[in-house]
Amino acid sequence: LKAHHPAAFLAATLTSEMNSTDRVVTLVDEARHLGIELLPPDVNTCTADFRAADGKIRFGLGAVKNVGLGAIEAVVEARERLGRPFRSLYEFCEEVDPGRVNRRVLESLILSGAMDTIPGRREQKLAALDLAMGRAVRKQRDRQRGQSSLFGGGAEESEEAATEEVLPDVEAWEDEERLTREKELIGFYLTGHPLDPHRRLLGWLKPDSARDLSTRGDDTALTLCGVVHAVKTVTTRASGRVMAFLTLEDLSGTAEVICFPDSYEEYREKLTAADALLVVSGRVSVREEEEPKLVLEKAWTLEEACRTLIRKVRLDVSADLSAEQADALLETVRGRPGRVPVHLRVRHGGFEAEVLATRLLVEPHPRLLKALSALLG
Repeated sequence: LKAHHPAAFLAATLTSEMNSTDRVVTLVDEARHLGIELLPPDVNTCTADFRAADGKIRFGLGAVKNVGLGAIEAVVEARERLGRPFRSLYEFCEEVDPGRVNRRVLESLILSGAMDTIPGRREQKLAALDLAMGRAVRKQRDRQRGQSSLFGGGAEESEEAATEEVLPDVEAWEDEERLTREKELIGFYLTGHPLDPHRRLLGWLKPDSARDLSTRGDDTALTLCGVVHAVKTVTTRASGRVMAFLTLEDLSGTAEVICFPDSYEEYREKLTAADALLVVSGRVSVREEEEPKLVLEKAWTLEEACRTLIRKVRLDVSADLSAEQADALLETVRGRPGRVPVHLRVRHGGFEAEVLATRLLVEPHPRLLKALSALLG
């Protein structure tokens, strides 16, 4: 089944393991390695279980924290009764059974991204939740009393209906906050990744990927860039010193990193910072019947890594660069003086040449690199 129908196999396995976040993360990594897309949780399409759909996998709502089977059944029942997707947060709250879908469930569905197909940003829906739930309670109470809108509900009902699509104008969350809350509820990043804003920097640093770990031999060098989470510390019997095991997540998946006492002591502050985004280097450790691991030797913040690991800055420029563009480029480069040489790769038609800008030495700070990328495209 796994060989011929990998999406169906992994969906079934994810469903059987959905109560274990660690196992779900491992299986999601496997799906990514196989090129199988995991669709986000969605109250308009998903059920409790993970399910295969057109070679992809639909997220199982049962894997969202704080959302039990009774609540999921209430969502599916309301959706099927409507015969169409939910159109607004207000409608959703009015149609589901409040006895099974309480505020905690609603918050979890919003923050996990399961209500993203309903209009509005997550922070707007969260801010509107009290209003939506209050309105739903009143409408459901009226239904129980047998009141009908067939004869008109008066100005109050008309005014209330007019607010159906209105969501509070609240400040938008940064991607980092949105993704952190999402990860808290489903165990991993799904609709984005903290590394997304730094993709251009990764192009400069050229780290390896977590996926490469399984293809490298024992004791080979490897450098990764990712977000640190799931740090576990232990005290060694021999020396009584502390070492750590941590999970590093990059855009390709996760890797387990071993930090022996000396390394952990040296880099502990960086490794234990909340959702630390680090570049780490070390040696691959391969043992029989175990997943390959990275033995940590060095750790840098992204800024430190750019300054330490980038040996030259190469700029690809066209020979027909305008004077204004050239002035802007020169001003940007001179704004970050340092010790790293600048190379210009000049293109003109099919001709290409690389020259050293002998009077330009820069500090490869992330802000400089991003500014140069923005100027040159």
